[in-house]
Amino acid sequence: MSHSAQGGGIYIHFPFCTARCHYCDFNVYAVPAIPQETYSDAIVKELETRASDASDFPIISIFLGGGTPSLWDTRQVSRVLQTVQEHYTVDPHAEITMEMNPNETSEAGLDAILEAGCNRVSLGVQSLRDPLLKKMDRRHSAKQALEALAWLSNRGFKSWSADLIFGLPDQTLEVWEEDVQRLLDTGLPHLSTYNLMVETTTPLHRMVQQGKVVLPEEEEQVQMLMVGRDRVRKQGLEPYEISNSARPGHESVHNTLYWNGNPYLGIGAGAHGFLPKEGGGRRQMNIRKYTEYMRSVLTNGTAIGTWEDVSPETHGIELLMTGLRKTEGVHMATLNQRTGLSLDRLFEEQFAELVKEGLLIQSGDWLRLTEESIPVSDAVFLKFF
Repeated sequence: MSHSAQGGGIYIHFPFCTARCHYCDFNVYAVPAIPQETYSDAIVKELETRASDASDFPIISIFLGGGTPSLWDTRQVSRVLQTVQEHYTVDPHAEITMEMNPNETSEAGLDAILEAGCNRVSLGVQSLRDPLLKKMDRRHSAKQALEALAWLSNRGFKSWSADLIFGLPDQTLEVWEEDVQRLLDTGLPHLSTYNLMVETTTPLHRMVQQGKVVLPEEEEQVQMLMVGRDRVRKQGLEPYEISNSARPGHESVHNTLYWNGNPYLGIGAGAHGFLPKEGGGRRQMNIRKYTEYMRSVLTNGTAIGTWEDVSPETHGIELLMTGLRKTEGVHMATLNQRTGLSLDRLFEEQFAELVKEGLLIQSGDWLRLTEESIPVSDAVFLKFF
């Protein structure tokens, strides 16, 4: 993964879904008819206009996220990826990922996206229990999820991954452990295990507040996190970040770009991007509403809604937090060099205190969380603010 120090990525947002899940606060729209052609025209145009932003780094990852990119007409996906190849310097080994839902996955569909240029799939499994899936507004069954994973394992993808969520209503530790094991038994090379986030803007938040939905106790959720890490290790996957485990060589290039503060463009409605500059960088976000996004791009070539300059201090703290989420931790000399700051001197007291409390380990230039501090990592990160 050493080449990621120089490379960058492109995130492309496809904001359409068949329906909206009650826990989701992403920029998504459930529409009766997806404007396939017009939206794709806008993406192609934005990619062409913004190519100069990426002129000084190779693209090592392209990520099609959403929404539900598996609803995107494959001919259009092919056209979009072709545009990237024509206008950007794409590394021949670049990771090109599409997010998919099990209920929209078929063998023919997988073959088509492989042919369009995708070489990795991220499958939103979330749970292998039908009652839990219904509770989460998901429209697939456990059977469909396992079927999709079986197809993925013999279609010629370079890698594939599944997402599972813990801390779901009525989920027990036993159910969680069984689900993790069933996924690992499919032989998948990458697994992401996320804690359910109850975002204040979602219907789920109201349901929890009103007592209509009861989530597992915090202590049980901590056990779920740790049991998951234990299970994947037994199966030959290594947790390389708090929520992500992979077989060696199957780590997500795209996520690693984010964690390492590398440049990436955000293309599409509401997409975010970051371009490093002089120790800090510039973060930008596109117009969220897809109709306005399309209008803006087709008229002006871009649709940047807001942007902010990120100071070296802020960038340094962000890199410290995302870096500590990685199992290998943070290389302080590299971090100082990138931000032009002496972050280890800046946070000398906090580091010393956390090391003394057994929450951080310092070895040479490396700083990382201890296994015991993983459940309380958020509290550790708060020390830097």
